[in-house]
Amino acid sequence: VTPVSGTTSDSFNLMSASTFLSRVANMSEPPFRKSQHLAEADNNGPVKLVSANTHNSVVTNPAKDVLICLHYGEVPHSLALVAMLFSDVVDIDITAFDLSANDPDLGIYPPDILKRAETFYLYPADPMAKMKPIRY
Repeated sequence: VTPVSGTTSDSFNLMSASTFLSRVANMSEPPFRKSQHLAEADNNGPVKLVSANTHNSVVTNPAKDVLICLHYGEVPHSLALVAMLFSDVVDIDITAFDLSANDPDLGIYPPDILKRAETFYLYPADPMAKMKPIRY
């Protein structure tokens, strides 16, 4: 359990719980989403890793087409091969999103995404097309 902002787990008490519940009721407390921590070193290879916290900023980049693979566990070998083929193309990012370490935005992806193995989505560089990714 993540402590309330500005508190430690040792200082969580009735007052901090009351403050937290007030923020939830006022919708000023951001919802909790599981998001893996990614170090900069994780993104030096041909496949860029995306977390729940970085997903929107990566896929909505209007200057690039973004191919994202939603997967469980290790990055699929086939995705690494695709990334190597496109490594000279600067207008496309090949990305991976680990569903076992991150909560997907169910406003973008269908709820049954959690039941699938690997699914690919293409976010074209066109800003209007970013709202409706193409599923492969």
